[in-house]
Amino acid sequence: MRVRASLYQKISASLLTTPLIALAAIDKLELLPRLYTSIMVPQAVVEEIDQGGKIYVPELTQLDWISVVPNDAGPTNHLLFQ
Repeated sequence: MRVRASLYQKISASLLTTPLIALAAIDKLELLPRLYTSIMVPQAVVEEIDQGGKIYVPELTQLDWISVVPNDAGPTNHLLFQ
């Protein structure tokens, strides 16, 4: 069964390091804004990716479709840090 992309257009995503690195490894980061209307990434994830590694990940703060949220985002974003 194939799921239509339009079903995902109303979904927001909160991402941690692994999916960003995995998609960067296969040069498919551009899939994320096509699937989700908003994408939130904790500042801690940005800092971890900025340390570098074997897989190149673009600077997340330069991607206009990513919203960086503070590490202490309060109770409204508590799921980001569990």
